[in-house]
Amino acid sequence: MRLVNGSAYGLAVTTIGDDSVIGRSFGFLASAPPLSSFAFGTYLGDTLVGSVGGGGSTTAKWVEEVDVLLKTSTILTGNPVAEVAFQMHDEDGRVQVATSGLTVSLRLTLGNASTATECSAPDSTSGIGLCSASVEENWFSSTSVATVEALVVAVYSSTTVATSEALSMALQLKPVYTDLSSAGMVIEFPKYPLARGDEFTVDINANTNGQALDVWLLKVTMTRVCSRYQALRRALCSELLL
Repeated sequence: MRLVNGSAYGLAVTTIGDDSVIGRSFGFLASAPPLSSFAFGTYLGDTLVGSVGGGGSTTAKWVEEVDVLLKTSTILTGNPVAEVAFQMHDEDGRVQVATSGLTVSLRLTLGNASTATECSAPDSTSGIGLCSASVEENWFSSTSVATVEALVVAVYSSTTVATSEALSMALQLKPVYTDLSSAGMVIEFPKYPLARGDEFTVDINANTNGQALDVWLLKVTMTRVCSRYQALRRALCSELLL
């Protein structure tokens, strides 16, 4: 009797009991990753007798540790999304962890306020996953830069088994615009980076100085998107004509 697939080694020779039952003891290699499949077969010489059987897979352990990487160091008012990447490890440091019953969440805290958003499940091979959460609009301040604490938490059913180190994210200052005191128009562009092909919506506010607004003619022209070298960033050159 010998191994057909998987990682195992024989601990003894094949034996045949008085009841004609064929048996052999095997030990699994410690280096075999969790969730590895295995199966056995009985051979006469090189000929398989019957069919392959006794198969199964090695078990995965619960999460013991969570490593995190901050993808969003500054959260922008126009795009208030926090992103964190994580990788799970079991007690032996392996990244193939048990996913049955596992819930991963991203917890954001600002002062006494907090939110929790469920993350994607970790990859069964790499243990890597991604968390993405929207930040409440009222968390942004117009007078000072606030700091949000982010934690990734792993829970099986209702049991918390691992919590990442705390990461800090800065909240961009919330822009404040002065109301027009006389006739005119104001257009507000996004306060976050844009890439070629991105779409965005702008607000245009008009002050008619008390006059009825019967006709509103608006002309906006922009120069072509241009490129210039600046720390590997793309720069948008624009000119606004009202």
